[in-house]
Amino acid sequence: MSDEHRKKDISLYSHLLIEEEWMRYVTPLILRDKMDYILIKKINGYNNLEQFGLTILQSTIANFLSCEVKIFTNPLLELQDYNINILENENRGFYPLDDDNIIVLGRIMSDDRTLISSLGIKLSKKGIKYSGNFLTKLEGALTHTLTLEYNNNFGNCKYSLGDELILHTICNYVSKGGYDNRLIRHLISIFQKLRTTSFEGSFFSTGLILTKSHYAYNKNDRFGSSYSLKRPFSLANQCQIERRIWYLVDGKKTFFMCNKSLFVDQIFVLAKEYQEANYIDSHTLAKSLKGADLLFKVENEKSFSIINTANIEISYIENQWKFRDYTYIRKLFLAHFNNPDIVESILFFIIYCSKNAISSIIWLPEKIDQIEDLLKKKTMNRFIKKPISIMDKSFTNHIIRYLSSDGATIIDKNGLLQYFGCIIDLNKIEVKGIKGTGESAAGALSANGISLKISQDGTIKLFEKRKSRPLLI
Repeated sequence: MSDEHRKKDISLYSHLLIEEEWMRYVTPLILRDKMDYILIKKINGYNNLEQFGLTILQSTIANFLSCEVKIFTNPLLELQDYNINILENENRGFYPLDDDNIIVLGRIMSDDRTLISSLGIKLSKKGIKYSGNFLTKLEGALTHTLTLEYNNNFGNCKYSLGDELILHTICNYVSKGGYDNRLIRHLISIFQKLRTTSFEGSFFSTGLILTKSHYAYNKNDRFGSSYSLKRPFSLANQCQIERRIWYLVDGKKTFFMCNKSLFVDQIFVLAKEYQEANYIDSHTLAKSLKGADLLFKVENEKSFSIINTANIEISYIENQWKFRDYTYIRKLFLAHFNNPDIVESILFFIIYCSKNAISSIIWLPEKIDQIEDLLKKKTMNRFIKKPISIMDKSFTNHIIRYLSSDGATIIDKNGLLQYFGCIIDLNKIEVKGIKGTGESAAGALSANGISLKISQDGTIKLFEKRKSRPLLI
């Protein structure tokens, strides 16, 4: 055989090998597409999921993340509009589309990790992509839950796709630093009880730091001092709340400290440097928490919070879970104010109102000289002649009472509270859809700057442009 013929045979053989490998890869995808993958509507028990589960799933996620939620029951087809082929990688369930939109794929998996079916969920909110670390845990929890429910004909989906799903996600998220998620769940249960526990007839605040680095708190770089307890105790098997013990730390300047086994043997007392810290850094113990440290705290009978070192707060308030990313919220306000101190002061008042069931409208106009264009002039109230700086801590309680008044409170770009109790002239605005008067007014005010509507249930809506949807924070 000549060299030329030998080369042709080798080339033909190589081509056949490549074609064989290609068919070996593609054929399963074709078969998966046509035979193995099941449309979720065809699964036994789907009626239960449709009747009881999907609406609860949608509303639970929307309330928790303060975002818009759209569910796809045929993601294999419907997600092609976003150039997503869910069969290309059956182990993938998180698809960022852009900064403000992501797709979470809740998968139903077989024992050998083969994709049986799936449910697509589109989450839309400004900057939601930056919560990707949490959302991947949500996807994992949703996949786990759907797989279990598939084996039970979705008989318990009414419960498992509501708060139980959020709790599952939270435990997986906060335990990722090397904690046992079962113990995390037990600790959450303790703090849910503490939230409604009273001492001598009054509710009280309290707090605990969960850490794997007790020794680090004995150094001088954690902005506080730790003190050993004479009688350490374990929370791991504790069911009853020892209210007299928990009452001794206030969750503001003093905190219990426990290790990853929930053994409590120290308290931590904040240093005086925290007196000069801004509200968020003080609230999240930003100077003290490091690495995988977690802060659990009860502020009042309405809420308790879990805070990590990424400035993420997961709170249980008014009987529902809420997720807040303080780093991103800061960025939103820094785009309007050049002074970080003004931003920190505004954030304090906004979050205070949210956590204390104070309904308020706050207007931060871009052009203070044009505010009369939207207001009834006679309602532009001042209690004292001189505007008040929101950074002046001696006026903190005074300003809170302004914010609780009917009407809008106006703060200029220099952080001066100019007017309170201002009534918007509804004849000058266009109202679309069914909204409350407060939300319509806040939306109209955003034609000049930004405005916020804080509801008694803790919801914060930020309006940036008059005709755009509000951002929930």
